Amino acid sequence: MMSHEEINTIDLSRWTVLPGLIDTHTHLGLDVMAGNEASQAAAPDHVLALRAASHGAVNLRRGITTVRLVGEKNFVDVPLRQMFDQGTLPGPRIVTATRGIRPSNSHGATAVVADGVEGVMRATRENIR
Repeated sequence: MMSHEEINTIDLSRWTVLPGLIDTHTHLGLDVMAGNEASQAAAPDHVLALRAASHGAVNLRRGITTVRLVGEKNFVDVPLRQMFDQGTLPGPRIVTATRGIRPSNSHGATAVVADGVEGVMRATRENIR
């Protein structure tokens, strides 16, 4: 009979072991290599959700175990995060901004536009609410 230590021990001495990677700025609902991100973000929510689920699984297979989403349209990232956490779908741990904030002279099809201190404070309060 094997001892408790032998059952829980995996000999990886012949391998290079890499901890999970973290992507700190991503949009799972977009294919950034395809370009035309504004058009992609305008897709229906079910298309964005399916694309995000697919990209989540791909990221996990590539060793990315945590992603920081900087906002997805209509909060499609929230149920996706729940499904990844529950193991219903394969994917990385999601830390999400839920609704990004951007200045009017910047890009971001799914972000709330806020300029100046008062505008950013108002948008932040709305996000918290």
